[in-house]
Amino acid sequence: MTLRLATNSKVGTDRLLVCLSGSKSNERVIRSAAQMAQAFNSDFIAVYVKNNQFNKWEENLNNNISLAHQLGAKVIKLQGENPALQITEYAKESSVIKIVLGASPYKKIWQTRSTLVYQIGYLLPEVDEYVINSAKTNLNQVQHLNGTFLTHFKGSLSKSGSKRMAKNMLMVSSIILGSTVVGELLIFAQVPLVNVVLVYMLGIMLCAINLKDQVYGFLSAFLAVISFNLFFTKPYFSLSSSPVYLLTFF
Repeated sequence: MTLRLATNSKVGTDRLLVCLSGSKSNERVIRSAAQMAQAFNSDFIAVYVKNNQFNKWEENLNNNISLAHQLGAKVIKLQGENPALQITEYAKESSVIKIVLGASPYKKIWQTRSTLVYQIGYLLPEVDEYVINSAKTNLNQVQHLNGTFLTHFKGSLSKSGSKRMAKNMLMVSSIILGSTVVGELLIFAQVPLVNVVLVYMLGIMLCAINLKDQVYGFLSAFLAVISFNLFFTKPYFSLSSSPVYLLTFF
């Protein structure tokens, strides 16, 4: 069931839809979507999904709805238990061609995907989907899911972004260092060398899953190879090694 709360459409223009939520960071998503709608000269639609469950973020949601109204959006209330399904059905019925969502760039170790983002992307492959960095930084980055960057509304990398990069580098270094220490303990316990390789592989997987950019996964793999070569293959503390390890390195 769809309840239309406001009407502010421009005939003959494309339709851009932003998803509202009770998150405080949703404000930056709404403002970015409004800028995109203006840049694309698109009809600006804001959608949120209500269900029968208690929502502790009700006040934040109402504030975000008010903000969307202020920025000229047509606000749509959808009722249902599956937000992704409700949003995609409305988008199909309304001929929406662009969808804007918010997602945090920080992944927990057990979380590999943003559920709503990827569900909508799967259900609406023909619609352009844009993901706004909803973290509390100054990046305000808009990313197209096809892999290209649309624009930076706030400009270049901020100090907070540099700090996050340094933090990620420290995490990669710590994980590989920890893998090396565990490997040395295994060798001291006369465990076969192949188990050390598995420990490094586990460390690489932790880096790749827990950090946002793929570059950290490649960096951790590179550091793991160098560390294994330095500390576990003869001659020790040298980058020279026996050809029998080339496949392992690869």
